[in-house]
Amino acid sequence: MSDCLFCKIIAGDIPSTKVYEDDLVFAFRDINPQAPTHILVIPKTHISGCNGVTEENSAVVAHIFEVIPRIAAEEGLTGGYRVVSNCGPDAGLRHGRRPDRAAPAFPHPRRQNSGAGYGVILETGVLRTPVFAFSALDFFRFFAILTLDRKTNKSSGSRKDRLRVGVCALTREPDTANTVGGKDAYMGYNSVSRCTWTVCNAILIFLEVPKMKTKRLTESAMLLALAIVLELISKAIIPEMPFGGQVTLVAMLPVVLISYRYGVKWGFVSGFCYALLEMALGAKTVSAAFQPGYFGDGTMIFKAILMCLLDYLVAYTMMGLGGVFRDRIKNPGTSLMCGSLVALGARYLSHILSGYLLFSGWAEWFFTQDGFPAWGASLVESLSPVALGWVYSIVYNGFYMVPELILTAIAAQLIARIPKIVVKVD
Repeated sequence: MSDCLFCKIIAGDIPSTKVYEDDLVFAFRDINPQAPTHILVIPKTHISGCNGVTEENSAVVAHIFEVIPRIAAEEGLTGGYRVVSNCGPDAGLRHGRRPDRAAPAFPHPRRQNSGAGYGVILETGVLRTPVFAFSALDFFRFFAILTLDRKTNKSSGSRKDRLRVGVCALTREPDTANTVGGKDAYMGYNSVSRCTWTVCNAILIFLEVPKMKTKRLTESAMLLALAIVLELISKAIIPEMPFGGQVTLVAMLPVVLISYRYGVKWGFVSGFCYALLEMALGAKTVSAAFQPGYFGDGTMIFKAILMCLLDYLVAYTMMGLGGVFRDRIKNPGTSLMCGSLVALGARYLSHILSGYLLFSGWAEWFFTQDGFPAWGASLVESLSPVALGWVYSIVYNGFYMVPELILTAIAAQLIARIPKIVVKVD
């Protein structure tokens, strides 16, 4: 079928990392692995899905399961493995969104295509990467304890010790009862509280630094937590863009506000901290970038590091520019709005550079997908590969960055009408 992803991979129209091939089946590594070993075994004869298995093609499906032990032996999977076959939207094959666990490979690193046929996933182990996720609620509770502690001295011990007790009280011990299959289990929310406890303790260490003002630190941390909450709510209620990326409920505005209230230098520090939190939330994507086959060439490590720099560290650190106009424009609304535009514009530029350097090879595929406006195909015909790569990155990232920029600027104007929020703190 012309619109089948797997058929295109078998035909060589879409590049893949081949593991096994014979007259009946083709096996390749997932471009965005969800486990240390993540291989797809597909029939060369098109089968629409599990519901498409009939008496006429069942022999091919049976052959797939004959091949799986051979591949497992070649991969050295002596400790066991899983075989997964997804069927239909309720199994995770949803257009534009990748399921939480194993799913068919897709041609673009940031997008899943639902047009693939039948295939079987061979995987083992868990993608073992540091889990930096945290509970925003725990952070709010922690800073509530911090605020209350400033008003009372009834507890015994040092301030730091009292706060440690509070942190231990509000966080939970990891629950290992939810793990399935021991080492092959996927890490879930049992790691969240441990990470929260670690981050809160790091904050407590900062509180011991004499020159660090408690108000500034506490307020900045609460605004960062608010930014994360807004992003999580956005992911829950706002659909992802068809080709990846998502507009948030002005999640960047709290970070911009830190810079406006406390200056650009402290804004850069806060933006960098937010970048680390974003990497934590996107740990699965970051981890996948360091896996073979994600970028389709031998520059995996270099490109993965470059992606971390441009798409996370540099992009979100630029939120520190939010206060660049606070002493240059008298009107608070205009000043905050202009700062928001500069900060998010700088982030947009960082994403554009990342998109061109790392993903421009997908430009032609991007502009020729079904459902894309007709002008996309004309761009492919009229532009050089270099120009097409830049246009692709601008358009791709613009799908979610331009609306985000506009919404944040409007929200900045509205929130600036509350004097206590936009007061400048020296």
